[in-house]
Amino acid sequence: MHQIITYNEYLPALLGKKYTKRYNLDLANSGYFYGYDASVDASVANEFTTAAFRFGHSMIFDQLSRPSNDWSDEQSPLELKAFVFNPLEYVNQNGSQVEPVLRGLVVDPSLMADTTFPSSMKEFLFAEADKYGKDLLAINIQRGRDHGLRGYNDYREFFGLQRAADFDELLEIPSEMRHTLSGLYEHVDDIDLYVGGLAETPVSGGTVGPTFAHMMAAQFRDLKVGDRFYFENGGCETTFTPEQLTELRKITLSSLICTCTDTVDIQKMPFYFATEDSESSPNRNANPRIPCSEIHNLDLSAWQQPYRNADDIDGVPDSGVWTAWVPAYGNPPSLDLDVLHRERPTGICLNAIGAEMRMLETGDPQMRFMCPAGAISHSDVPPACLDRGRWTNWIDSSNPISGTDSELLKDLRKLRAGEICEHPIHIQAQTVHDNTPAGETGDVFATLDPVRGLLCRGEDQIGGTCADYKVRFFCPPDNLDLDLEMEIVLAYQTESRKVITSVATLIDEEDEDIFSFNDFAWTGWYNSDSPSLDDDLHGDNESLMRARATAEICANPVAIEAVRAIDGVDALSTGDVFKFFSPRKGLLCEDSDQTTGYKCDDYKVRYLCPQETILAAPLAPAQGPKETYRWALTQSEKLCDDYKVCCHV
Repeated sequence: MHQIITYNEYLPALLGKKYTKRYNLDLANSGYFYGYDASVDASVANEFTTAAFRFGHSMIFDQLSRPSNDWSDEQSPLELKAFVFNPLEYVNQNGSQVEPVLRGLVVDPSLMADTTFPSSMKEFLFAEADKYGKDLLAINIQRGRDHGLRGYNDYREFFGLQRAADFDELLEIPSEMRHTLSGLYEHVDDIDLYVGGLAETPVSGGTVGPTFAHMMAAQFRDLKVGDRFYFENGGCETTFTPEQLTELRKITLSSLICTCTDTVDIQKMPFYFATEDSESSPNRNANPRIPCSEIHNLDLSAWQQPYRNADDIDGVPDSGVWTAWVPAYGNPPSLDLDVLHRERPTGICLNAIGAEMRMLETGDPQMRFMCPAGAISHSDVPPACLDRGRWTNWIDSSNPISGTDSELLKDLRKLRAGEICEHPIHIQAQTVHDNTPAGETGDVFATLDPVRGLLCRGEDQIGGTCADYKVRFFCPPDNLDLDLEMEIVLAYQTESRKVITSVATLIDEEDEDIFSFNDFAWTGWYNSDSPSLDDDLHGDNESLMRARATAEICANPVAIEAVRAIDGVDALSTGDVFKFFSPRKGLLCEDSDQTTGYKCDDYKVRYLCPQETILAAPLAPAQGPKETYRWALTQSEKLCDDYKVCCHV
């Protein structure tokens, strides 16, 4: 009953419908749930219990109302500050006060989930008579620090929000609160998770902001999927028969209150205010009180029959969920379920209970399948906490050309060498414009998995065009295969830089025995381009070729480092999405790749070079076709930047 009320009534009010659907938190309409995964850690994350799920402390009402069982009369309210952790008072005042107080919680308004705390929690917590008490807001902040929680900005980034480079970029927080936070914290990275999470504007239809919504939804997803005794689980000797599940799903908080108290009537949705529903005053969200006799009470007749395995029972079908549309695979192209499942093992189930096919205007067929609840294991939402791995930075290597957007892993490794682990376990894809998850856009993907990356072809779409996507990959902890060259780069890491960036070329293993750090040196810093308000400039271009036009750069840099020009903040800590960022090409940040409301910062770069290979930049055509081609590209790029004489391919 607790699971049913939590997932069916409480979480939708807390998180809104978008997040409950995104994290697959809805109950099955009928039949069983087939999503149990023994590999999922169902323990409670430190961030959840220490910060996110303490959001309710700010919503507590200072008084406890005590309505009569028919709501016609009311005793004087109880002052909460006098009754915290004093349960005997609820019993000793004119008999038991549990039932009146419970009804009072149904009618008392909660406060907003924000940084404003009621006096009973901020000034009089655990207070003795006529004395001040403790401050729960301060306690919660300190608790987060005692537990070693990271800053609010780290969790924003982990759950797919844009990392804020300064307080003005905290777009999920109202401007007045951003100003307040800038006066309390020296840097945006210093904001405590608890404070930042409470300061956000609530998500649509929910109570908390997006960071806490992601964190709590991910936790409740793991509690559901990783629980072997979750009440809906099917596919094995389960606790409940289909008839029993059907009866249990009728249980609500209202039926529990009616059954266990002397309450006469109550609204069907106790988490929301009771409203009147009349023809003269129509209310689309009507939630009137109705007699408890009309509220469903658990019928135990379904438990009188002996236990039978679900396979022996007909008439209670499993409810299903449609997969995304998929194009044909193989050579020749096939829409056979086995073939499609082999290509998308986490996105298509083998035990499909329905299927549909459609034909595009090009004559190409596509299929989708109805899978039992929980049978589709793919999800493009992150795990519950940071300690279970790490995300790469967001990457947007291409914009849709002829309607197609390609973010294939094999290509991304060339542009961001050393940044993506050998075997990613998750992929997350969002639209560049507004961070909509790929699974919610309606686009058809030829490929979307952590093994291959993302490929969205224009010819597979009804409209002929894909959205522009950015992707990132989730790597298990300490799952980087460091080669010798990466060790060289890490040796140059300083405390002020969180990341020494990508590695491009491999050092011969024969050289490992004679390797010396003294053989490498950083070049000077180069800042050949600054973002401008000019309409022709849309970002920051610090390409290697541009630097070579005016400076001495070695032929084959080993690594690249980039920092924000104004304050030296590491480029991979600013939250910007880069078109490319590698020693072979340099850095390119385009405004069109950033979430709406964000623009690229101004960066400077430097390169790690073998000391004996530092060469002067070619100022005239060198010998050989490759050198001549490189010189020509350098000059054409300079003409384009300086004089707007550009060649478009």
